[in-house]
Amino acid sequence: MVAERNGGIGEQIRVVAQAQKQVQEQAEEAIQEAQKRSKLAKFFIGPNYGQLKQAEKSLEVNAEEWKELKELKNQVENPEDVAILEQEILKIEQAQADLELEVKNEKKGFSLFGWLN
Repeated sequence: MVAERNGGIGEQIRVVAQAQKQVQEQAEEAIQEAQKRSKLAKFFIGPNYGQLKQAEKSLEVNAEEWKELKELKNQVENPEDVAILEQEILKIEQAQADLELEVKNEKKGFSLFGWLN
């Protein structure tokens, strides 16, 4: 709705928001794949570092999109739209923090041969 009311900036907001959502979904999928590794496999070879690295890369891209959305928010003139964007940015920040915590938690733990990775 904000994108529709703000002309040229609105289209940029829409594109950034859609890209951010897509990147966040990719990060969530990578974390879910990493969590599928059995406890026995984690004990011997450690977590699925490939999936965790992919999730971290997605989170980095997500952080860039989030910064761009913050910059676009400063260009919006309608106070109601600014408030809506601030709420969405807070949701993005919380989701980012939650995903980063999940990645960190997945990396924790002892693995017998994890040093091989």
